[in-house]
Amino acid sequence: MSKPEQLPGSGAPPEIYRRDQDLLRRWRGGEPAAGVELLDHYKGLFYRTCRRFGAHREEIVQEVWQELVLALLQRLPELPERVVASFAGFLIWQTRAATDRVLGRGPVATQPIEEVADGRDRGGFEAIEAIEHCKDKLPPGEKRIFDLRYLKGLSLQEAASELGSNANAVGQGIFRLSRKMRECLERAGYGVGS
Repeated sequence: MSKPEQLPGSGAPPEIYRRDQDLLRRWRGGEPAAGVELLDHYKGLFYRTCRRFGAHREEIVQEVWQELVLALLQRLPELPERVVASFAGFLIWQTRAATDRVLGRGPVATQPIEEVADGRDRGGFEAIEAIEHCKDKLPPGEKRIFDLRYLKGLSLQEAASELGSNANAVGQGIFRLSRKMRECLERAGYGVGS
């Protein structure tokens, strides 16, 4: 049997590389189902990578997953160009960074708020005002979770402790508020595909 052809500088056979690039471009173009398909394909690799870097408890793995998806969404406008070898390698690198942040082994990556927008320079104040406006529309409980998780930088466990809840409930709250914030920011012109 012959070894499959590989693209120069790529660790993946060309059909996998092309599929991943196509899914990334479609995801960036506003097709969330392409992102779901891409991430679903690599979910096993994600779990193996988490275990390899010390994230064994399910609530920690969930927190790493949320960190990873948030990082991917923030970098989505540039991802097809940044993934030059393979999405699998990029995912491992991002999963390790997210695991280190969640387990407190490295600096928490904080991006200026304007970088979370669509990459266009609108002046930081407009982006900050849009985020504050959207946050104000959240129900009080979700607004509190947003403040604890994204403004104070607490982990899921720490936020749950602060709220007298559990990490699973806080994680579900983050999922709901993230969707509401994304929709609100897209209406304000700060969407991933705009």
